[in-house]
Amino acid sequence: MPAGVRDLLPVDAALRDELLTRLTAVLTRWGYRRVETPTFELAETILLGLGAARSEETYQFFDRNGRLLVLRPDFTTPLARLAASKLRAAPLPLRLYYAGNLFRRAAGQEGRLHEVPQIGLELMGSNGVQADAEVMAVAADCLQEVGLRDVTLGIGHVGFLESALQEAGLDNHEQDIVRQRLMERDFVALQDVLDGRQVPGLGDGRPWEVGVGAPPEVTLAELAQQVHSGPGQAAVREMTALWRALQAHDLGVNICLDLTLVRDFAYYTGPVCEFYVPYLGVPICVGGRYDGLLGSFGYQIGATGFAIGLNELEAAVQRRGRDVAPDPALDYLIVVAAGDRVLALKKARQLRAQGKRVAVEGNDRPRAELLAYAEANGAREIITWQDGQWQTQTIRGER
Repeated sequence: MPAGVRDLLPVDAALRDELLTRLTAVLTRWGYRRVETPTFELAETILLGLGAARSEETYQFFDRNGRLLVLRPDFTTPLARLAASKLRAAPLPLRLYYAGNLFRRAAGQEGRLHEVPQIGLELMGSNGVQADAEVMAVAADCLQEVGLRDVTLGIGHVGFLESALQEAGLDNHEQDIVRQRLMERDFVALQDVLDGRQVPGLGDGRPWEVGVGAPPEVTLAELAQQVHSGPGQAAVREMTALWRALQAHDLGVNICLDLTLVRDFAYYTGPVCEFYVPYLGVPICVGGRYDGLLGSFGYQIGATGFAIGLNELEAAVQRRGRDVAPDPALDYLIVVAAGDRVLALKKARQLRAQGKRVAVEGNDRPRAELLAYAEANGAREIITWQDGQWQTQTIRGER
């Protein structure tokens, strides 16, 4: 197999199916509708969201007409294209969700998958913190739906961090390094870059310590007094309004202020968020506002959204304990002699019409093998044709 991909065995695929069923039920309850975009797009489309500097992270190839194509590295940019074209006449706001795989080359990141399954949503054409709060509330609902209770929501603001770094006197190269170190959560290397500089609103060069242990409303009130730039003050006001909107939703998760949050795409412009659990070292869900992206496609509307990493979600569910257990593959195993196979197939059709899961096997195999097969696939009863009638035998604990 090539690097960066993996197989899903039946039990893993069954868990994913169950998670997707539950998550899509939540999304539809909130009024979101599913869309699908192509697995590959024109490179010029993707670069509007990704930026030329990160084009080397994409899988690229040429079509027969010589046009450069890219396997989608994210879903937000293709959905922005879709909204600005085929859905341009649709009433706003657009509430859309998606599920599928994206593709990123994780150069220098050992163990990172290049094919990444996600499910997420985009709320397009609705500006302001009420839209941001709705998106975060839906994400919290999704995680609780699959049994995750000890969830923390971290919220930050791209505009606030950008303003603070500029006021600190960092040049563009230094700002890029700071963003990269923040994304990597490498605070030791970050400290070397900041080297004791005063970052407005972020203390003496230790921004990751701001607000730790303090209620968000206290930290925000302090920031309102410390930040003096116009963009920084606007960001503090927006975060304060977002905090109040989130309280109204009563999310049922821990909420903390994290001013060091940096997203991995340049199109984010406002509030950003991530959801995590204490027993997993990476976020399960990330998102934020990206008001400028649709304007790149000639459609001047604001937007916000989130994406749940299915690999991370599955790991969290499995580590916590399987509150989400995939359904067994079988309800019944029908075992018959060769001469009774026609009867067995008819019986299987009748059971399947009732919604039961049924497999048919011949009795020419040892019973121990048949029992092992039935148990491995979740069946607890074997049906046989004996003395002119069907007999049902419970196999629980027989082996």
